[in-house]
Amino acid sequence: MTRAARSRGVLKMSMQSDVALTEIEAEAWFTDDGWSVESHKAPLQVFTDRFATGDFLLSRIWHTPVQLISREPAFPRPQIMMFIPLVERIRVETTTGGFEIETGDVLAVRGRDLRSITTTVASAHFCIGTGQHRLRVLADEDRAVDRVLRPNPAARQTLVVTATSWLNTPLGEGDLAIPAMRRGLEQLLEAVWITALEAEHPRDGDRDLVALATHIVRDRASDPEFSVAELTTRLNVSTSQLHRSFSSSGTTPGHLVRETRLSLATDRLDDTAGGALDLELIARSAGFRSARSMRRAFASSPSSQATT
Repeated sequence: MTRAARSRGVLKMSMQSDVALTEIEAEAWFTDDGWSVESHKAPLQVFTDRFATGDFLLSRIWHTPVQLISREPAFPRPQIMMFIPLVERIRVETTTGGFEIETGDVLAVRGRDLRSITTTVASAHFCIGTGQHRLRVLADEDRAVDRVLRPNPAARQTLVVTATSWLNTPLGEGDLAIPAMRRGLEQLLEAVWITALEAEHPRDGDRDLVALATHIVRDRASDPEFSVAELTTRLNVSTSQLHRSFSSSGTTPGHLVRETRLSLATDRLDDTAGGALDLELIARSAGFRSARSMRRAFASSPSSQATT
């Protein structure tokens, strides 16, 4: 089953379920997805489920051995794309180098940098793509992107199960569940990244503390009672130690909480675009105590002023 909606050349929503293609049809599918088939082992076969909307992509794909060369896709690829092998291994080439990944690994790359994907045996993988601004853990982008990481198996499995459930859920254009489901999956992506980074550098104190603090803030910021004091308690560190760890990141714990709440409020406002607005409800669901405090935060935020 395939459903898609487009508006003025922009992909609004596309959903493909239980797609099974062979040879010419399989090659055409790759072409539509922005790839040319350089070589393959006959017969070329593809089985896939795929959901895409705007700058978000979730796909599960199994295919026979193939080498794919990146070409200009019909719609821009997401800024950040994470590959999660499910069966066997794949090789991903970008402008920065080549990466071999197998079951248990994860690899995040910039969508614009993709050059080729190669498999020598039948293999399967998940690909999850989204905007970089939606993943706070990428504040330290060089540490998370273009590197093969091995996350905590339980965190990875939770992500795979959640992504599978998404693809098994019938969704339509404008479905109100989509924004919430997307946010949940992106938070799981961050959790997977954090566990992988922690496993790689267990004593990289400041950066790991900031990454963990960022994850906690993303999880708790929607509660108006959450504060920097609670953050220090959860991290089991002093306020001064937390501020020292943040000093090299160009922000402060308080600023992170405020900007996260502003991002939540912006998402809530976008989700209700065209409908009736209950600003008090939106403010409370984003972690503000009132609509007035939310407006003050927007008025004093440089990032918000830059986009208004």
